[in-house]
Amino acid sequence: KYVITGGPCTGKTTLGDALGQRGYVVVPESARQIIKEEQQKEFGILPWKHDGCFFVFQQLVLRRQLDLENRVNGEICFLDRGCVDGVAYCNLAGSVAPDEVLLEARLNRYADVFLLDRRPYEQDAERLEDDVTAQKIHEHIECAYKDFGYTVISVPVLPVEQRVDFVLDKIKQKNK
Repeated sequence: KYVITGGPCTGKTTLGDALGQRGYVVVPESARQIIKEEQQKEFGILPWKHDGCFFVFQQLVLRRQLDLENRVNGEICFLDRGCVDGVAYCNLAGSVAPDEVLLEARLNRYADVFLLDRRPYEQDAERLEDDVTAQKIHEHIECAYKDFGYTVISVPVLPVEQRVDFVLDKIKQKNK
């Protein structure tokens, strides 16, 4: 399992889609799925709505993330974010990550972590933070993965097909 991560609007989903078009298994971002679902509810669990929602939201995201990851059967796959991302978001919010998030982040090891360099920031229906916050998220994600013992591989801003080639070349080099 290879993690594709970075702050909001770095091109994770676009890169994942391109890897999927090349035949690789790609696990979508669980947080965006949860946000879309919760936005449809009158009293949805959204981290920016109520103080108590952040902790519960992170638990929902982790459970979905693990469910999606566990559906992959030994194949090479790419994850649009990993469990450690949840720890980074908790750190940024000044919140303690739920115990189950911390445990899974320690136990659920990834082959490599690819951190996509930032591109110009754009908000959308699920991406509500401003550019300054997006930069902070990016920095916290990088620090969290390093804190969990990962060597983070920076992926430069390139056209998507070149980013795909960059990631695949790094994996090939490591597996020689």
